[in-house]
Amino acid sequence: DASGGVRLWIVAKGIVGANSIEIHNTNGTLAAGSFHISNALNAYATVLGTTFGMGEAGRFQIDNTSNAQPALYGKTTGTGNAGLFEINNASSPGTAVYGLTTGTGVAGRFEITNPGNSFVAVYGVTNGTGDAGRFLISNTSNSRPAVYGFTSGTGEVGRFEISNISNPNSAVYGITSGTGYGVY
Repeated sequence: DASGGVRLWIVAKGIVGANSIEIHNTNGTLAAGSFHISNALNAYATVLGTTFGMGEAGRFQIDNTSNAQPALYGKTTGTGNAGLFEINNASSPGTAVYGLTTGTGVAGRFEITNPGNSFVAVYGVTNGTGDAGRFLISNTSNSRPAVYGFTSGTGEVGRFEISNISNPNSAVYGITSGTGYGVY
């Protein structure tokens, strides 16, 4: 092109039941594809997937049961988020981040490893009319608490505060259909 760089255009017309482009690395030990932007002023994504169809715009899948690596890994040395998931449709009932496991591990984990970080590991805010957070155990045989707080520090395990001076409700409300106390 005019800047002296090389521009490669690939136009692939798909055949029904087949992928338009496939790249395979059958003998090597490196990635099947690698994409880089070396211009520090370039504000565009290195890889962009867009669909006007009914499928996902991107899918990452590991088909090796011995592989313990994440299917998708995001990392930044900049000051922005390592991941951002956004629903840009006001009528969408979908979830921006959804974790599901059929294995024996947790479905979601948020951890801060920097001892100088004073922020919370999980922060929920809503401008809607629903709860900012909700925890539910749907297994009737589960005897564990729906929320468990533990600290090795010097602060409280829990704090509940109402900042609206017009709010007539209690800061903690407990109710039970069982034989124990609502709040103990």
